[in-house]
Amino acid sequence: MFDSMFSPATLLEGVVLLCLFILIVLNAKSVYSIGPTQVGLVRKRFGAKLPGDNPIAFKGEAGYQAELLMPGLRFKFCGIYAVAKHPWVQVPAGQIGVVIAQVGAPTPIGAKSGVFKPEFGNFTDVSSFVANGGQKGVQRPVLSPGMLAPIHPVAFLIITKPQVFGVPITDTYRQLADQSGRLTFTAFGLEERQLEITRIAPRPTESGKVADMIGIVTSLEGQPLQAGAIASRLGQFDDVAELEKKPDTTDFQLIAAILGSKNQLHNNYQDFQQFLDAGGKIGLQHDPLLYGAYNLNPFLVRVEQVPMLVVEQGQVAVIPPRTLPALASNSAAWCAPAIKASGRKHCAPASIPSTRASTTPRWCSPQSSSSTGPRTSPEPTVSTRASNRSSLKVTRALSFPSTFKSSSTFPTPKLRA
Repeated sequence: MFDSMFSPATLLEGVVLLCLFILIVLNAKSVYSIGPTQVGLVRKRFGAKLPGDNPIAFKGEAGYQAELLMPGLRFKFCGIYAVAKHPWVQVPAGQIGVVIAQVGAPTPIGAKSGVFKPEFGNFTDVSSFVANGGQKGVQRPVLSPGMLAPIHPVAFLIITKPQVFGVPITDTYRQLADQSGRLTFTAFGLEERQLEITRIAPRPTESGKVADMIGIVTSLEGQPLQAGAIASRLGQFDDVAELEKKPDTTDFQLIAAILGSKNQLHNNYQDFQQFLDAGGKIGLQHDPLLYGAYNLNPFLVRVEQVPMLVVEQGQVAVIPPRTLPALASNSAAWCAPAIKASGRKHCAPASIPSTRASTTPRWCSPQSSSSTGPRTSPEPTVSTRASNRSSLKVTRALSFPSTFKSSSTFPTPKLRA
């Protein structure tokens, strides 16, 4: 009887049953239930070494795999793979999500963010991101409010106000984590308001009145401003120069072109890649933001809300220059607001420090010290308007609402050389 229990046939049968039991247990542990708003991050235990400094495997190497497990019952043999569950990225209503890539090519020297291409979409396909030249670091577009997407937790960190989605893989990001090991937006130097939609809307004042507001924009990335410039204007003033070449161009058309906005070219700074492609520079911007709600990247755009100038009925607004040299000859462009408001054809500017327009219908030129009255000069030519436009260009950069003045009367000025 003892011999029959340990017969070769019996031992073989026991080994087979044991192997089947182990296989069943391993298969049971290899089935993962991924929730409806979860992804499975796969890590391969064995395989070839990852090339370079890329933390994600695209060709079956050991380490984090590029392909995620989507919701449902998924099988990955536990002896070779380990699976960790992560939530989908969810951006709450009224807020934005800032994307930081941990994979891709290095950003160019001097750049603060990675180049964006339409192929990247909403960053849900890490393979497409890397294959199309995606770069590490802050990404220029932000995730819109209410977005829900399965984004690779190792390839990208998503900063939102409630939490930071993703797995930090560099020592730099790990050191930013708090004592519990969780990253928060404060670790990246951001404030709560910067992760909310930027809203430009009227605000109540201490006097009980409602003040209209605009947003003064400062870009934190781009090429440096040209020499002598105070603020950046897309295309500089080439369009104004083209208008000046036309003999029938009026001063009103020139001023309308100078003060006009080009925000439609980059969707009000929301498409920062288009802003840079259109020639956007770093620093103060010529075009402000008007009423509305905007999804702006807090690492690339800063907005300061200031009261809007309100010109009451019977008043005109004149832009006072702050750091201008003496005007050359005629200065009709400076007087244009007063001309338009009064219906007159001509006016004369006062001295440079105050620059209030006179309603006296005359052209003016600098007066010599020996003269006792103003001297007249011919109507401005195209070249004269060019010098006027150049002066007005610098003033426009300084003429944000806090520097505007309005007046219902304009005394006749005393001219000086």
